[in-house]
Amino acid sequence: MTRPAALRLAALLAALAGGCAGGPQPVADGIPVRRLPAEVLGPSKAGLVPVPLPLLRKQEVPYRVDKGDVLTVFAEDVLGVRNQIPVQPNPNPAAPTPAAQGYPVTVTDDGTIIIPEVPPIPVKGKTVPEVRDAIVKAITVDKKLIVPGKERVSVDLLQKRRVRVLVVRDDLTPAAGGASLLLDADRSDVLEALTRTGGLPGPNGRSDVLVRRGPAVTDPDKLTVLVPLRVPQTQPIPLTEADVTLGEGDTVHVFARDECEVYTVVGGTGCGSHPLPRDTDLRVVEALSRAGCPAPACGWVTVLRKLGCDRQLPIRVDLAEALRDPRENILILPGDTLVLPGAHGGHGCKTDSCGPMKCPPHRWFKLPGWFSPLGPRSWSVIGCGAVCDDCDP
Repeated sequence: MTRPAALRLAALLAALAGGCAGGPQPVADGIPVRRLPAEVLGPSKAGLVPVPLPLLRKQEVPYRVDKGDVLTVFAEDVLGVRNQIPVQPNPNPAAPTPAAQGYPVTVTDDGTIIIPEVPPIPVKGKTVPEVRDAIVKAITVDKKLIVPGKERVSVDLLQKRRVRVLVVRDDLTPAAGGASLLLDADRSDVLEALTRTGGLPGPNGRSDVLVRRGPAVTDPDKLTVLVPLRVPQTQPIPLTEADVTLGEGDTVHVFARDECEVYTVVGGTGCGSHPLPRDTDLRVVEALSRAGCPAPACGWVTVLRKLGCDRQLPIRVDLAEALRDPRENILILPGDTLVLPGAHGGHGCKTDSCGPMKCPPHRWFKLPGWFSPLGPRSWSVIGCGAVCDDCDP
């Protein structure tokens, strides 16, 4: 058997040697970093940038009336008497004006308003000045109740129509339910919902938001929208105004980070599980430093990387080389286990990174020197994740 063929076969056996959490898994000699494809080494977060906040909000446009809006209308001698213009306090404390002049008139479901002595006036889609013009036309031209030029008409917006949405913030208060919000129609967007419930997700939340549409949406392809909060800097941002606009009955869900987004160190002073940063890269040398293991003193380390559910790939990293060559200083991915030299020749304490502690029996797995990429070496059995506290030797 030629050496290249032996290397390929050894890599395949090493990849298949791991397994799902639960039973002891044999680990062969680690494969050097330089022999691995880029997809195994994982994507970098260095090119991700926050989504500009204006893309999470609806565009600023003139407000257009629709069903559910409450207007105040005064039309002298038609709706109101001369020299008596009533003032209506605004019921919404967040409204831009505290009061409006006129009598309250609600826009009906068919998009019209009703005032005395004239047919229903269509106002849906009109701005407030356009609504006033429509009323003037109705009382001076259509019904000729007032002489043109003598009319006194005023129209204000007393209460904007509102949209009720539910916001669930697992990143702030897990399992606490959701907050029901009433958002003004021109502020019914993802940014407003997040701002009113604690702001953008912090380190404990995922860097995206899931929007579940309400009962008005029936298209199965539009029932959910995943709104990213961090995107590649060099690529177009895959967001439209429709994606961030919220409708009646929509739910905005901010998930907490997966509790398995950790890496585990075995066989050193920092033995145990450690959280991964959400928005920045963490590489082997920095990971060991955070765990309390000085990288130069460790010599070399094996990174056990999960490939799906039933495979585990051992990657051998030369730490001395990693200090000089960034390509050797590989990224740490969620679920990685860093096996230090002290754990290779002794008993490995094993657990799922998110499961109960287990201490497997002492077992060994050895490959002949001609079969291993790095020569003969015996290692203890290491599972999908590892910690060492309270394990028997």
